[in-house]
Amino acid sequence: MNLLLANIRGDTGSDQSLASMKHLHFPMGLAIIAGHIRKHRPHHRVFVVDGYLDELGDQDVFGVIGDRDVDCVLMSGFLGNFQYGFAKRFITAFFNGFPAKRFILGGPMASTVPELLLANTAAPEERFICVIGEGEATAIELLDTIEAGGDLSTVAGICYRHADEVIRTVQRPRLVDIDQSVPDYWLLDTKRYAAYVKKNGRCWEIIASRGCYGSCVYCKLTFGKKLTYRSPASLLAEMEWVFHEYGIDAFNFVDDNFLNSDAQVWAFCDALRKSRYRFRWRFQGRADRFSPEIAEALAAVGLFDVSFGIESGSPRILDEMNKKLDLDKAMKNIRAIPPTLDTHATFIVGMPSESELSIAETERFIGNSGLRHVSAGILTLFPGTVLYENARRQGRIPDEDAYCESLGPVYTQPYVNLTRYPDDQLIAWAQRLNRLDRG
Repeated sequence: MNLLLANIRGDTGSDQSLASMKHLHFPMGLAIIAGHIRKHRPHHRVFVVDGYLDELGDQDVFGVIGDRDVDCVLMSGFLGNFQYGFAKRFITAFFNGFPAKRFILGGPMASTVPELLLANTAAPEERFICVIGEGEATAIELLDTIEAGGDLSTVAGICYRHADEVIRTVQRPRLVDIDQSVPDYWLLDTKRYAAYVKKNGRCWEIIASRGCYGSCVYCKLTFGKKLTYRSPASLLAEMEWVFHEYGIDAFNFVDDNFLNSDAQVWAFCDALRKSRYRFRWRFQGRADRFSPEIAEALAAVGLFDVSFGIESGSPRILDEMNKKLDLDKAMKNIRAIPPTLDTHATFIVGMPSESELSIAETERFIGNSGLRHVSAGILTLFPGTVLYENARRQGRIPDEDAYCESLGPVYTQPYVNLTRYPDDQLIAWAQRLNRLDRG
C-alpha cells in the first residue's frame, strides 16, 4: 500500500507561517510509527507531508494524496488549539474527495475521544479508524488486516464505525520493550527541524519512558499507569546520533516520569559519565523525588535545567487534585538544588476549592522555595478525566462535541469554571502567580 504520514497544521485563524512559530515540534509520534512500519513492513511505500515546514493548506495535502495514489493517510492529533474541530472538518473533506481510501488517526485525541470523533465526523463506515494508546503494534496489525481485506474487529486497540454503530475493540496490551520505538529520522525532513532548534536555542526532544503512576483528577493517561522505560544505552545512542548528524548537543526529555525509577536514573547517569561526549540536557519530574544527591550527580553529567509540576502550594488543593505530592519534601529538595541548575515549575489555578487563601499559599511556596521560573495556567477540563466527567454529570458540559470544538489554547482561560469566582478572578490569580517568575 501507499501510505501518507501527514503532519498537518490546523487552521486556527492565526499566523501559522514558519517564520512566526515560536515552538515548532518535530512530529515524534508519527516518526516513531513511520520507523516501525518501514522496519516491519518494508513493502509499503511510505510518504510524508509536513504542513508546518512547507506551509501547506488542506488542498495542497489533498493534491499530494491524489498525485501519489495514496491508499491510506495516517495522522496524529491532540485536544486543544482547536484541533478537534479541524480534524473533523479535514477528515470529512478528505472522504468527500477520496471515499474509497482510509484514514487512520492516532495520538491523544484518538485515544481520548474516539467514539465522539467517529460519531460526529462524516466518513464511510470502516474507512476512518482511531488507534487507541500505543500505535506501533496496532498499526502493523491494522495495515495487514486492511491489506488482506480482513475483519477490523479482530484488531485490538482501535475504534471505528460499522453499520451506524461505533465499535471499540479490546484493549491492546502495552509494549514491554520500547527500545525499538525510535523515530525514523531519515524519512522526515529532520534537518530543517534541527536548523530551527539550533537557531532558537532550543533542545531536541526525546522520550525516555511511557505511562504514569499518578491519578491526578485533571489528567488523562494516554498510555495508562504501567511505566515502561527505554534503556540508557538506547537513549545515549539516539543522543549521539542526533549530535553527529545535526550538531545538536542539548536535549529535553519530555516524558512525565523520568525520576520514578531510581535504578533508571542512576544507570542513565552512569552511561553519560562513561560517554566520550558532553551533553546538556533537561527533564521534568516530581520535586519530592529530586533529592540533593540526585541533583548533584545529574548536574555533574550535564543536567542544566529541571521542571516540576507542583500545581499548587496549598495542601488542600493538592488533596483535591489527588496529586499526592509531599510539599515539605518538594520545598526542601528545591531549596537544595545547586545554583548551576535552572528551575521551572508549573501551577494550575481553578480547582473547585480555589480561593484567595490557596493562591496566597502558592505564592508563599514559590517565594520560600526559590524557584526561578513560574508558569501558572488556568485549569482546562479534558475528556476522560475525573473533573471532566464530574462536570458533565453536573450539566456543565451539555454538549461534548461542542465543548471539544471550543477547546483552543489550553490553560489560558476557564472553558468551564468550577469555582465560585468569576472568570476574571481566575485569570487575575494566574497573572499574579506568573509575575513571581524571576527570569
